[in-house]
Amino acid sequence: MNEHLVIPRGHRVHWFRVICEIVAADLTLQAIADELDVTHKTVRDWRDGAHPRHADGEKLIAMWCEARHLERAQVPVISEFDFTA
Repeated sequence: MNEHLVIPRGHRVHWFRVICEIVAADLTLQAIADELDVTHKTVRDWRDGAHPRHADGEKLIAMWCEARHLERAQVPVISEFDFTA
């Protein structure tokens, strides 16, 4: 995890997509919660718009990279001004 993730100004990680894409790779919300040592509700809250703490976000990004076989630089981002953000 030494690679820095550069997110353009005015954008943030699109946690909904990150979590949904991990789930699409055959992990459940509970499996994600177990891996991160948080509750199922916490993961559901992140999916639904809450922001994870930095350390949990880093772990989610690492899980996404592994599930999608992609690099950190490819993590989905969304504009902070998007109505769904």
